[in-house]
Amino acid sequence: MNLRGNPNADKRDSWLLIMAGPPGSGKTMFANAFRNLGNSEGDATWKIVSRDEIRHQYIYENYDPVIPQNEVWTHELEMSVVDLERAAVEIYGLQGFNVVIDDTNLTRSSRKTWINMKYIIGATPIIVTVEAPLDMCLEMTEGKIAENRVRETYKRWESELPLDAHQEGCEIVELAYTKNWCGRYEWKFRSNEELLCSAIGSEITTSALEYAAEQWWEGY
Repeated sequence: MNLRGNPNADKRDSWLLIMAGPPGSGKTMFANAFRNLGNSEGDATWKIVSRDEIRHQYIYENYDPVIPQNEVWTHELEMSVVDLERAAVEIYGLQGFNVVIDDTNLTRSSRKTWINMKYIIGATPIIVTVEAPLDMCLEMTEGKIAENRVRETYKRWESELPLDAHQEGCEIVELAYTKNWCGRYEWKFRSNEELLCSAIGSEITTSALEYAAEQWWEGY
């Protein structure tokens, strides 16, 4: 059965990319590069699921990213957002789409939750870790997330590294952001570039992904 006309639906050989890294490390910039990627016929085959986007979509006026646990934004609301995030991944996955999960996923338990989705949607999970200097994370989150929270989560993430593919239960692709000669941030592969190329598909090259990320950056 071909659901909603998605070209991947009959194949069921989709991918689940699990972004992992501290706030401001460039996860969203990388994840959004997949939005317009598709196959040779021009069909979109990737979907992005972002917890931040879900928060803004449903409770935008009351959501304060600097102080998320306030009198309005409760733990119960956050758990509802988590449920919506999981439902979105499941819905897209069951339709055969490739999915990118744009979230911090700082702990092994949070990553394991997404890895286990392979038993439900049949997708192959890959963890994509993103490393970036603390200065970049603070710059990218200024006015959006409290500085002390960024520093705390950055320290937690450092304690998790390096991730072990055997312990995680899936393959890992490592990315790192650095500043180039003109002061712009750019990402580089540290490991498993070939694996990500396989997930992207033979019709799409990593240079196309870099171009898509650059287009997203221009609109940032």
